[in-house]
Amino acid sequence: MTSQRVSRPLDTSGYDARREEYTVQPGDSYWIISRRLFGSGDYFKALQQHNRETNPNPSNLKVGDVLSAPTAQSLREMYPLLCPKERTA
Repeated sequence: MTSQRVSRPLDTSGYDARREEYTVQPGDSYWIISRRLFGSGDYFKALQQHNRETNPNPSNLKVGDVLSAPTAQSLREMYPLLCPKERTA
């Protein structure tokens, strides 16, 4: 079991779990969003990759942009090389 990562959001501001979408808030970056949603900024590369078609420039997020935000488990399955390695106890 990992102590860093969770499958559900920690800070639900801007997050719609039913749709697995996140609405960009002031000051957000992919790292901040990753930390809010998964408890670790380490998922930011996978989150960027997952949203590359709708937001090709990761440094150009705008307040109100809607990002696809699947669970940490889904990101690990889709982008294993871009996600943190699972720690075993």
